[in-house]
Amino acid sequence: MQKKRYDLAEPKLLRSIQLKPSAEAYNALALSYEERHSNLLAEETYNTLIKQYPNYARGYWNYGIFLCKYQRDSQLNTLVSMMLQKDKNLAALGQTTAGNCALERKHYRQARRFYEKALQYNQYSAAALLPLAKMDIRQGLLNKAKEKVDIVHNHVGYSPESLELAIVLANKMQQFSVARKMEIALVKQFPNALQAKKLLGKQ
Repeated sequence: MQKKRYDLAEPKLLRSIQLKPSAEAYNALALSYEERHSNLLAEETYNTLIKQYPNYARGYWNYGIFLCKYQRDSQLNTLVSMMLQKDKNLAALGQTTAGNCALERKHYRQARRFYEKALQYNQYSAAALLPLAKMDIRQGLLNKAKEKVDIVHNHVGYSPESLELAIVLANKMQQFSVARKMEIALVKQFPNALQAKKLLGKQ
């Protein structure tokens, strides 16, 4: 899969599922079908995955991306509704999946509503807080954006995405020593991340 030889990966994954089924194998198989544009097989595999492993978050996430990509909105809505019937983490994930889809289509108000609803299920969801922070920055609401990034750092931890936002915010707020501190954390903790390479001028 890492070498993008999906034609070789498929028989191995099918064999793995025959011998010892797992959520990870089904997910990888669905992704391999998707990459080869075998969309019917990808959809069938995603449906099998979430039916047999109803608590496997990554399967819902990837299936949601697939449905958004091909504008299958009614199916995406059904998937999100299904996730609302699960635990709070999956419910939040469903809302962020819908929010990401709306954001990709530049439906910003709709995206914000989905992300805010996600926070009702998981108040520390980085997947909802960080996009909301980006929207706040775009609207000039720097203090609100900083509050959201701080919540992520205090309750979830650093990520390349959160540190990149923290750097942008600190610079805009003229807190240059904070920006430098965040830059050092980004490069030290995530040296291979795109954000770190971009900062170092390697990308």
